[in-house]
Amino acid sequence: PTQQPTRMARNLILVTALITYLAAVAYGQSCQTTDNTDYKGPGNNAGESNLVILYNIASADSCCQSCSTFAECKYFSYSKAAKGAATYQQCILKTSSAVSYSNSGYISGVSSKAAKLTHAGSLTCSSPTSGIDYDNGFLGQTLYNTADYATCCAACQNYSGCNYFGYAASNKACYLKGSNANSKSNAGVVSGSIMTPAAASVVKRTGKRGLGVFDTSSCSDIKLLTGISWAYNWAAQADKGLKQCFIDLGIEYVPMQWGLPLALSNVDTSAKYLLGFNEPNFKSQSNILPSAAADAWKDVASFAKANNMKLVSPSASAGGDSDAIQWLDQFFGNCTSKGIDCNVDAIATHIYSCYPGGVKGYTDGFKKYNKPIWLTEFACADWESGNLGITTWEKMQAYVNDTLNRIEADTQYERYAYFGTRGGVGPLTGVFDLSSSALSPVGQTYNCHADSTGASKCNSSPSPSPSTPSPSPVTPSPTKAPSPSPVTPSPVTPSPTKAPSPSPVTPTVAPIYPKYIGCYIDTNSRDLKNLGYRNSSNSVRLCTTVCKAMGKVYAGLQYGTECWCGNSYGNQGGVAVNTTCNKPCPGLSTDICGGDSRNSIYQVMDPANAIADDSETPSSSSSFTVFSLFSLGCVLLISLIM
Repeated sequence: PTQQPTRMARNLILVTALITYLAAVAYGQSCQTTDNTDYKGPGNNAGESNLVILYNIASADSCCQSCSTFAECKYFSYSKAAKGAATYQQCILKTSSAVSYSNSGYISGVSSKAAKLTHAGSLTCSSPTSGIDYDNGFLGQTLYNTADYATCCAACQNYSGCNYFGYAASNKACYLKGSNANSKSNAGVVSGSIMTPAAASVVKRTGKRGLGVFDTSSCSDIKLLTGISWAYNWAAQADKGLKQCFIDLGIEYVPMQWGLPLALSNVDTSAKYLLGFNEPNFKSQSNILPSAAADAWKDVASFAKANNMKLVSPSASAGGDSDAIQWLDQFFGNCTSKGIDCNVDAIATHIYSCYPGGVKGYTDGFKKYNKPIWLTEFACADWESGNLGITTWEKMQAYVNDTLNRIEADTQYERYAYFGTRGGVGPLTGVFDLSSSALSPVGQTYNCHADSTGASKCNSSPSPSPSTPSPSPVTPSPTKAPSPSPVTPSPVTPSPTKAPSPSPVTPTVAPIYPKYIGCYIDTNSRDLKNLGYRNSSNSVRLCTTVCKAMGKVYAGLQYGTECWCGNSYGNQGGVAVNTTCNKPCPGLSTDICGGDSRNSIYQVMDPANAIADDSETPSSSSSFTVFSLFSLGCVLLISLIM
């Protein structure tokens, strides 16, 4: 979806307009422009050198003047072209023009900077001091319509000579000052100062929240994430461009021993923790048998001990070629039988689920190991979100809020990391805007969500961007977009391919699944041919999710504890009296799980996406049927299975 201006962007527009006027009048400003041209950064990426995007800028001259108010801005691109139903009047301020290219409708230019504007954008501001004003040092610049303290801070950072400022909420005025001489009481003013990153006290990087960092993430991206305290990249070392950035920002980097063969000599030994093998129960990921993992763990443990590092377990995860908890049980069992010390300091896992409580409902199953839990990948992926109606930024933000509320409240969850920097596992999942160095609406929510103490990680939470037409709900994919995986063992793991930015389309109304069909007669010949399971935790949600994962159109719940799946129904006697489906589901007593020789039938997916039924009727064994999970959504309650 096309990103619309955030509240902060709109605030910056107001501040920019005022500073622009002052700069243009007082110091003069001229720009050299070229029509139908745009600039890329040194890496030949369109958004790489973007500093900020301003909307509703009237002309290229105004864009030029806006560039003059940002110390890091040296180049700009301006477009007034209509896109869809909107006319953007978009001004993109840039730090580099390394690669110029033809782009119809864009006007690009080089700023002739006013010498006065010297503050670097990387500076930050002190915590606000209420009721204090600085009487001397006023620079003669008052900015009105300034939204808040943080916006006043941004204005001061981008005006030469401004080291202190005062903000009056009553008239939204921002006063730029050169010194804090002659402080005095003033009940209506909140004052602050510009600080270097080393002295900054606004961001306190504590708590559970982190991020898996990949794609083209830059330090300017990471600076936006004031709410995270740690990061990893599925590799043994931080990316070269981010290592110092993490140090400067106080973000803890956590390396990973991704798979086999071991490459421990590449691991960053300055780190406190070392993550174990990535998704070893996936053939498409590190693909390690529990016995082989136990054998290798002896060397991993010795390395960690020698370097005073704590160990996080291999991240066996939902939706793999074998069950995650079963894999870990076998891993620890092999360690015990072989006399290998496989003690870990935390248990890691991943889950992709869009259901309310689905993420934590699954990962709670790992509490059995009596260790802190690290949830190192989670998101609401596009193969499931469309079917659940999560097709707007607002609904995706609600999912993130709900998931974080649950995790933050549980003390056994020591750390968590969201999956998706740009694009992630769907166009609505990335924390960064697809084409600029700005937080997406989901990124704003993830970044600013209150931690377990109730403290917000932001000075003020940006409002979500206005929703643009959302993409049509995506047909569920049978497999999860892979975590980054190395082609050959190396200190840097190749990143996954970024999902392309979708073009705006007209939203369509998708069928809502699961959809209740009715109560139907069954016999020993079985109306639905595939046994999902027999289980004392049966529920409508669990059965319909399992049948969807098996690629079957219909789910049938029977005898309270049984779940049957198939692509047709009604062939063993047809519809039954609805009241004969009367057995409460043992996993959720408000659900009805069929009756004696009666199926409660639900449609769970579009028939066009079905996988053909098995030709043979399954065994009547009372144990859970083991099958390949083709969609991660099906496993949100697997932890409940006996």
